Amino acid sequence: MRKFLYINLLVVAIYCSGCSSSYELTIDSTPQNATLYCSGWAPKNTPAELYYNKNDLDSYIVLPDCYVQWPSGAKVEVPRNVPVYETGGTIFTATRPAGYPNAELDYQNDYRQKQLQLQQEQLNEMRRTKYQSTDCRRDFLGNVHCETSNW
Repeated sequence: MRKFLYINLLVVAIYCSGCSSSYELTIDSTPQNATLYCSGWAPKNTPAELYYNKNDLDSYIVLPDCYVQWPSGAKVEVPRNVPVYETGGTIFTATRPAGYPNAELDYQNDYRQKQLQLQQEQLNEMRRTKYQSTDCRRDFLGNVHCETSNW
């Protein structure tokens, strides 16, 4: 009986070791890849993921003065008090002001950043995957010899 109880406690401990005590706040924007500026923090591109300890939170996360700014200069303030939900994380999306000029700059910037990210992911995948090339040649008797190399 004691051994059974010990095994059950061990299983529960292993299971709960994967449990997270962090709460995720995502600050996003439309279009994405704007810059999030908050006093006292390094600038981040949107979507920016911020993590908080669940045990330190009440019903709101109190942020410092923050705003989202696009390359065109358009700017949106982020609320100081962001609600905390029991079911999971919080997402705040800053929408670019419609009347601000040069919207095409912001959408082009978002497109370029996403293309760069995709290219970086493809490069990383190529580095993770072993590629092979096979070089075949015919000798003077007509026999074919092939060599396979990894790169």
